[in-house]
Amino acid sequence: MRLPLPLPNWMGAWPPGVRPRCAHVTRAGVELLLVRPEGGWALVQCRRAGPRAEARTLAIDPSLAERAELVARAFEHALGRSGSAALGWLDAAPEALAQIERGEAQLGDLSGRELLELLDDGLDDPELLVELSARSDSPLVAAAVVQRLVAREQLSAALTVWERGSEAIVAAAEQTPSLLACATVMESLRGDGVAATALAERLGERASDPALHEAVAASWIALRDPSAAAVHLRARAQIEPSVGAWEYLMATAALARDPDLVVEAAARARALGADDRAAHVRAMIQSGAFEAAEATVREQLDAEPESSALQVELASLLLRRVALDEADALAKKALSSTPELADAHAVRGGVAVLRSEASAARAHLDRALELEPEHPQARLWRAEAILKSEPEADPSTDPHLRLGHLANEDLFGAPFDDTALWQILFALVRSRIDPALALHGPLAYFHRALLRDLHPPELHEPALATDAGTVELLWQTLARFGGSRSAPFSMLASEGDEPSAPDLILCEELASTQVQATRCQHRLLTTPVEQVLAGFEVLAERYPDSPHPHTYTAEIELWRGNYQRAWELTDAMWTRTGTRWSYIGSGAALGLLGRHEQALERWRIGRERFKTFLGHEATYCHRGEVYRLMGRLDEARADLLQATRASETRVGAWINLALVMLADTDGEDALAPVLDQIDGLAPVLVWEASRAAADTPAIRVDRRRPRPVLERALQLMRGNRSSVMHTFVDDRGRLRVTPDRHLEIWSRVAQRLRALPEHGLGSALLSDLIDANQARS
Repeated sequence: MRLPLPLPNWMGAWPPGVRPRCAHVTRAGVELLLVRPEGGWALVQCRRAGPRAEARTLAIDPSLAERAELVARAFEHALGRSGSAALGWLDAAPEALAQIERGEAQLGDLSGRELLELLDDGLDDPELLVELSARSDSPLVAAAVVQRLVAREQLSAALTVWERGSEAIVAAAEQTPSLLACATVMESLRGDGVAATALAERLGERASDPALHEAVAASWIALRDPSAAAVHLRARAQIEPSVGAWEYLMATAALARDPDLVVEAAARARALGADDRAAHVRAMIQSGAFEAAEATVREQLDAEPESSALQVELASLLLRRVALDEADALAKKALSSTPELADAHAVRGGVAVLRSEASAARAHLDRALELEPEHPQARLWRAEAILKSEPEADPSTDPHLRLGHLANEDLFGAPFDDTALWQILFALVRSRIDPALALHGPLAYFHRALLRDLHPPELHEPALATDAGTVELLWQTLARFGGSRSAPFSMLASEGDEPSAPDLILCEELASTQVQATRCQHRLLTTPVEQVLAGFEVLAERYPDSPHPHTYTAEIELWRGNYQRAWELTDAMWTRTGTRWSYIGSGAALGLLGRHEQALERWRIGRERFKTFLGHEATYCHRGEVYRLMGRLDEARADLLQATRASETRVGAWINLALVMLADTDGEDALAPVLDQIDGLAPVLVWEASRAAADTPAIRVDRRRPRPVLERALQLMRGNRSSVMHTFVDDRGRLRVTPDRHLEIWSRVAQRLRALPEHGLGSALLSDLIDANQARS
């Protein structure tokens, strides 16, 4: 066993150059971690050897390797100057650890054996853990039990212990980082990401050793802030360097789009023997470190010159920056040894498109799609190749229109419809089919906003004034993407077909108004709802033609229960733009206001305009609920079955379906799997609904009396029928947010925090035993 050891007060008098960051105790002695402000670290083991302290360096930063002996002597000198206090501490700490391991520690009514099992994570029975916490008034015990339970996904038991001990845990958290970590996990699990974010920030200020840095990083990753996580993962990797630590940082920095940190972490991992170069290249590409990715692949290819996979990977990177000759040569070489390689055909097809060789492009891209029918890059390239093809004469149809429809089929086969590149290509395809609709219709704001964001006013304003100018600017914009047809999309840093420098930039910030509105909405996880709504106001001012800031605002108002405000926003957008979500949202608001016939009429008109509902759209859920409330149970069941089949995570649809089945007197066997879905998707919602409906909180709907819990759950959800972000309003009027897979995510965090009970409970037990041992001596 290795437990964290509180640093004694007398160490505060040590010179800064030898003052340790943290300490641990093992049977062999006390381990002190030195982290130098100017860089470098050392782990030194200290123990008593007769009348003096003895130190030896266990591990040290390579930059300090030549000074390992000097570091050990410096610690011996500092301990010697601290005299009998230091010698007593070096004696007492290992003895205290031995007492804990022998089961001799005590805390209130808990035996030493129980405490040892809790520290060792040896208790698997959730009932036993709950009972153990009930016999102790220590917040350290409660926090340790909660952490163990969440790691096992025993949410009901964890919530029981948390609600009993949360006040004590939060009150003592300022002095004990492990309690802050426990509170962070539980507040987020319960849907209060705003409180969890504040706790994570406080925890970060107190992080001092690798386990605490790991705890902070894991929390920030779950809170979807990889940039904040990377700060602590870098500190952890510097203190305890390993391939795993640096590669974990590398992957997190890639999520944060920090190319410099990705490159640094990959280099550190390689220096320690990492050999997963493919993972390094993926992280570099994801972060925008394209030059480093290209260099890494070239290095691999030098070692494996006949690898067709590496040839194509390098060719794809070269194609991004329009290095067409080398990209084509590499893809051609790959096909000579592996003729069935769809990726190589896609690269050669892309090269041919950029060379305006449409027939050659079509041949390679057709072959790529024969080999891999859903190949996304090939579909994007072929859509562009079709647009650049010379139409064949056909008196029966407009040849340009026919090519437009062919390109449209390929475009909708590519899974990138939320990206700027796809929207630009979509506008070009649709301008071939119906120029007036594409360039002036209700969806024209998509490409107009992107063109305004990318080009200065002196360029985009005259271009957007005419159809020909708009189309020309769309083609110029597409050219700026170079040969990038895979995520993450990149753009050429300089304009022109052959840039003078191979610089590429990520185009993460160039996003459609819908993507920007979605990002703003996702901030609800960690940001007060008022600030999120203010963000939509900024978007609305920046993009006055776009309905998305208004419809996404309306969706949140539905979630808050402000149905009249949601109706006003969505009805205005339906009148102004006639877009799909405006009829969905306005119908939903009408239904929630009790205006059922008007809601059905709005959805009927929407379907008439768009010819059909999308299979996954929320209309099926909202309309099914309206039918249920009107007593039209067969129609309700049909809609709700469609809603749950298309989106298995749509909690509101499952709850309404269960209520339909109860009204239709379906048997228990039919109802059971529906209730299981609700339990699995929204355990915290069920917990709160059970408390309100039956005074007994539970994470499973009561099978004997399910109706009160289900009805209360819908009341708490207000108008949220989302399949992605589940929200409800608690009894204090706060909007709680629990996205899909919430428990799974935070359970993984708790698993990464396995060392925290040792930090809190173990450290406290050590302190008490050390004080007792020193008092006896």
